Amino acid sequence: MGLLNTIIGHNKEKNILLNALKKDRLATTYLFCGESGTGKRTFALEFAKLLNCEYPTAESDSCDRCVSCKKISSNNHPDLFVVTPESNVIKIEAIREVQEFLSLAPYEGRKKIVIVDDAHLMNQSASNAFLKTLEEPAANSLIILISNLPELLLETIRSRCFRLNFSLLNEAETIQVLKRYLEIKEEGILRILARLCMGRPGILGGTEYEEILDEFESIADALEKKTVSDRVKDRIELEYWIDRIIIILRDILLTRMYPHMEEVLIVSNLYGFYSRISKKFDIDFIIKLYTQLIDLKRSLKFNINLSIARNYIESRLNEQY
Repeated sequence: MGLLNTIIGHNKEKNILLNALKKDRLATTYLFCGESGTGKRTFALEFAKLLNCEYPTAESDSCDRCVSCKKISSNNHPDLFVVTPESNVIKIEAIREVQEFLSLAPYEGRKKIVIVDDAHLMNQSASNAFLKTLEEPAANSLIILISNLPELLLETIRSRCFRLNFSLLNEAETIQVLKRYLEIKEEGILRILARLCMGRPGILGGTEYEEILDEFESIADALEKKTVSDRVKDRIELEYWIDRIIIILRDILLTRMYPHMEEVLIVSNLYGFYSRISKKFDIDFIIKLYTQLIDLKRSLKFNINLSIARNYIESRLNEQY
């Protein structure tokens, strides 16, 4: 389908890259920044297709049908190298593989392309090794770093990248993405899911609608018991739980301010819970806890102790109750 048709939204980023390509002024390294679930990795792969497409379209897009495009779609192209974290870290061994990959001329395509997903998870030795790669970029190569926490990257790495900031999708764009990847046709359900995503449809994955509602009910039950959900077993699950409780806090605040406007809620099936809990939570506490949870979520990227994070949340809840 190509970059223009596959990627929904992000028109500014499309125009920047396509204009640079037309003028033969592509940077050697790009940094794709923005919240997780907004489509940065898919965008990077579609752009990689375009760069090595055998029969680009008149609109300067990939054909999505040639051998090169199909190989990239199946992650089987000899001139594409994708780095992903292992156990939440990118080690120097992965960067050495990148260096070896870039030391060779393109095998089939016009460019050697490296995509580093969650680039901020490079450890110190990996970051230092990668910096050397950026200082002496290989000919006919392109590197794309993807990160939702670019501030954790070395400043010397960030300064050598052309930065593109990917915004959250609007509701209409989010619904378009959900229609494409989920087998859901009911407009009402799609609108609810779009609100739950908050502009990041990629965070849903293949989760079923009923399963999502069950998750929110479980989190609401844990919140009423002043505990963190028993399902939370690791950092990733805690981050997911915090995302959900932030939505619940938003709905609690709206219920307290507008008690008879159920239609403004994201998870409206929890209206009874919101009505009960809003009487116990004052507005200042809700706003403060909302802010503290966002800060805690960012701290999880620094491998904060999971028990400390759980105890912190539970102590804040007990304090208010």
